[in-house]
Amino acid sequence: CWNSSITNCIADGKISGLGLIGGICGFAEVSCTIDSCSYVGIITSKEGKHAIGGICGLAQMKCQISNCNSYTNISCENAEYVGGICGLINLSGKIKKCSNSGNITATGNNNGRFASFGGVCGILGHSCSIEVTTNTGEISVNSNQGFVGGICGMSSEETFITNNYNEGEITGGENIIAGGICGMTYRGTITNNVNVGNVKDSGVKGGVIGYNFKSRSLVAKCYYDKQTCPVQYGIGAIDITPSIKASNQGVDPLSTEEMQNFSKTLDATQWTINKGVYPTLTVFK
Repeated sequence: CWNSSITNCIADGKISGLGLIGGICGFAEVSCTIDSCSYVGIITSKEGKHAIGGICGLAQMKCQISNCNSYTNISCENAEYVGGICGLINLSGKIKKCSNSGNITATGNNNGRFASFGGVCGILGHSCSIEVTTNTGEISVNSNQGFVGGICGMSSEETFITNNYNEGEITGGENIIAGGICGMTYRGTITNNVNVGNVKDSGVKGGVIGYNFKSRSLVAKCYYDKQTCPVQYGIGAIDITPSIKASNQGVDPLSTEEMQNFSKTLDATQWTINKGVYPTLTVFK
């Protein structure tokens, strides 16, 4: 689509293909809006280069995806960018108030240098944002390389990842960099995020971020459950050469009891705090 809107669309079924695949839209090119849409089903792709998403495959420029829900199980081989909501959103795009509960399974040894997999978005491109989203789907990636995150696989420059919640388990191979919220961030802002899903079997892993490249991204008010996600650091690496250096800067590892009796700081306009349960994004109560 180009300079147009897709609204109040509900679809279900099975999709199999190559290239740009989405449960609602394969390719949203410029100034498109996808709002209040849902897809329930299965997406499969072999040799599926480029972008696959439960709602949209590729959102190229100034597109917004909002109030959408994906119940899509995605299975792909040699895919590059895969997200529960959108595979790749680029150039001032926004994902807001969306949820994913589908599982992502990715395999292959020819995924590409920046292969990225996320519960909400595979790659968050330049000047894009993910705000107020949840992921409960599991992500399993067995490939020769890649970035995996409960919300976003990889985020680029001038990006914002704020007020997001992940409880989906992440499993990656030894060559995978994984984080409970974001696999790798290059230069952006990551704040007010909560992860309670486990991150396991990955080469580099963090409770919130796998790799904060050279510490260029601002990280603040992020939390993870250190019992359900028993990794040592909230940020698995701030540098990987000549050796891995990890960090907890901007991240608080908390026990399950501390998480469910939350006394730390989150954006009060977006989160509801009740005793005995994890913090909840108010829009999804």
